[in-house]
Amino acid sequence: PIEVRFNSSPVVNNASLNVTICDNNADGAENFNWAENLKNKLTTESGMSIRVFNTYQEAFTALPNQLGLTQIREGNYKVYARVQSASGCFSIAEVSMNVSFNSIKANDITKFICFDGTEDKTINLMDYYSEMLGNPSGVNVAFFESASYAQSNSREIPPNQKIEDDGDYISKNFYARFSNGSCYTIKRIRIIL
Repeated sequence: PIEVRFNSSPVVNNASLNVTICDNNADGAENFNWAENLKNKLTTESGMSIRVFNTYQEAFTALPNQLGLTQIREGNYKVYARVQSASGCFSIAEVSMNVSFNSIKANDITKFICFDGTEDKTINLMDYYSEMLGNPSGVNVAFFESASYAQSNSREIPPNQKIEDDGDYISKNFYARFSNGSCYTIKRIRIIL
């Protein structure tokens, strides 16, 4: 005799998710842990893996090495969650998203400063704080020599900086990291002598 056993697909529910999240750098997308945020809304079964896709077709045909979505964007839209058991059986749930972003509105700035080509110039980066921010109330600022240091919030520099380069055209970039709790944005301060 041949014995055939069928594994059942996970039982899933369609869901809706309301999310308010900080749009760091105001770029319209944020990293998002879909599985963590959806697991209790889609199924009560334990041990399920959850991957989220833009379309039903993408979710249905996904290969095991396809991660699915890793970011969230603002707006009202639908995504499709592939809920899969260890046996490989899966079900697809429709998720209605309602996402709103908070952000810190700030602008890059370029400042032209006259100098004789050899003198040392001392600048205070705090002088540009309120000009860069739309609404500076309650927003902290830290300064960095590179965008990557500002992104990782490491190697902060003091606001008073001395530019000692000589020449007819000196361009120096600094980066301001504006933050309010877990929300932040990074903008460039370009000084041209």
